[in-house]
Amino acid sequence: MPLMYTSTRSSSSPSAVSSTFATAISSGYAPDSGLYVPQSLPLFSPGDLLAMSGQSYPSLAYSVLRRFIDVGEIPNEDLREITSRTYEKFEFPAEAVTVVQPSSSPSSAFPPNAYVAELFNGPTNCFKDLGQLGLINLLKYFCTKRKRRQTLLVS
Repeated sequence: MPLMYTSTRSSSSPSAVSSTFATAISSGYAPDSGLYVPQSLPLFSPGDLLAMSGQSYPSLAYSVLRRFIDVGEIPNEDLREITSRTYEKFEFPAEAVTVVQPSSSPSSAFPPNAYVAELFNGPTNCFKDLGQLGLINLLKYFCTKRKRRQTLLVS
């Protein structure tokens, strides 16, 4: 059974709104004006997380997205191509997100075990590159598959 998406406003009856991933991201909002969320969350075992820890960012994105998108909607090779294309314009595609440990000098506001994720490695040096490029490539995939156009406004 493919992973289905429901509306945040359908909490009393999650099956009241039931959509595929393609419908969910192409629609924006559910028919009841709620946001789409998975009806159930896929599980990641400690072994899964350990295996993913050594992956490049595009490979990691593929591994996570694969759990949220049914293979019948986007076959493996197509999803790999989408995640690869999404991050190819980043300065260092394999490291789209870098995690750094800020200085822990006595004058620093950060505790010694603090880490910061840098999300500005995309083509526009903006954190939005990380999610919106992926969204745009997924929408482009579904529009091409359905032979239709869609306008996306972003800010």
